[in-house]
Amino acid sequence: MSALIERLNAKLEGELIHAERVYGVPFALPGDSISYRIFGRGKRRRLIVDEIERGPAARQEPFCEHFGVCGGCRGQHLSIDEQFELKVRSYRADMIELFAVTPIELMPERIKRYRNRMDFVVEGKAVQRSSSEGSSSEGSIVGLRPAGDFRRFVDIRSCHIQRGRADEILSRTRRLISAYPGLPFMRREKTGILKYVTIREGRISGAVILTSCEGHADEPVFREFVSELCKMLEGYERESGYRFSLFTGEVGPLSEVSAVPGSQLLYGDPYFEEALGPLSFQVPPDAFFQPNPDGFFRLYQAALEAVRPRWHGGSVIDLYCGSAVLSLVLAETLTGITALHGADFSASGIELGRRNIESYLKSKGAGFTFDLQARDLNRGEMLFPEANLVIVDPPRAGLAPGVIRWLNEHPAPLLLYISCNPSAQVENLLALREVYRPVFAAVTDPFPQTTHLESAVLLERRP
Repeated sequence: MSALIERLNAKLEGELIHAERVYGVPFALPGDSISYRIFGRGKRRRLIVDEIERGPAARQEPFCEHFGVCGGCRGQHLSIDEQFELKVRSYRADMIELFAVTPIELMPERIKRYRNRMDFVVEGKAVQRSSSEGSSSEGSIVGLRPAGDFRRFVDIRSCHIQRGRADEILSRTRRLISAYPGLPFMRREKTGILKYVTIREGRISGAVILTSCEGHADEPVFREFVSELCKMLEGYERESGYRFSLFTGEVGPLSEVSAVPGSQLLYGDPYFEEALGPLSFQVPPDAFFQPNPDGFFRLYQAALEAVRPRWHGGSVIDLYCGSAVLSLVLAETLTGITALHGADFSASGIELGRRNIESYLKSKGAGFTFDLQARDLNRGEMLFPEANLVIVDPPRAGLAPGVIRWLNEHPAPLLLYISCNPSAQVENLLALREVYRPVFAAVTDPFPQTTHLESAVLLERRP
């Protein structure tokens, strides 16, 4: 079967219509002819692309040889202006139509070399190589997965969206792995050792986290590889003055989780150091941190500037607070904070947040009282004192129903909603509109070439 692509969607995919159902086709543009097959029935039905015959639409030359095969990037064939418009237009229209607020639109300042974390899968089997799928050869890969396909792998020699030092460490680590044929894990056979290499490059220092199959840490081939990797990282530190610490953790043979909690330190410091705006933070290897802190900070800074004239001091509640990074940047920006209360699912994140706040208050010589709670925000009663400002930064699913209920029943004068999923944010704003009204919105693209956005909305309590 074949069909023409007529338009692009917010995921930077070409849209193909078959039997009154719309399918997204990665890397396609309007006018491209798609040869395809349909597998499955009902909700399990999926489209398999056999060939894309390029149409007349102008396309930008990708800067990565793996684009079109690797699933990490979706938009290198589009200009950054086209990407931004496709991704933002639905959110812009919703905010104007539903809330009469026109978002400030912050174009990305960097279109590559911005990510501080990449998780590379390691696989030891016959693989497809090169940018055009290439020829099959025996060996190992360190790479990513194709778009929409979790069972195959793309060998990645260089990743242009991760930061430069991390890319150099990827290259050196690949060479080391290739010297140990028994090292890479083979998923079909459930043999081998090494499953993932995670590289995190902070502004001040970085980390390499190895994720291996449980029970193999003492095998000679793994111990020898780790020893050589430590030597490589030591040499890199002497050359560059930049430290990558080394950690290793274990998962089961069926697990595809990388950089797991409880990783063991093998070289360097028990953390890496990253910065958000004016503050730097010591980040454990398994902890979340903004993947593009510089890009995100522009959004947060714009939101705090909107808060500033409306802020008259008092207490702050930070829900989904993680390790209190946003709270501390807020405290550095606004004066008059008397108390900070926070909550998050992660006990380890809360413990790190307490240490971060204690360190911050010690460095300032004065400050505010604080109380952070590790709790399930999806369940149970929310018990917090009244606050002058509430910050929420939920996961992609948006605010939990209980959080929405609490916000409506205990409205603060100001509510700042940070989101990594603007469409979920709009749905939540509708559930809050009887009690709050949006007075400011901003949206940015910290992740060029991908489908993701970040947005911020400041709301005031209705009289």
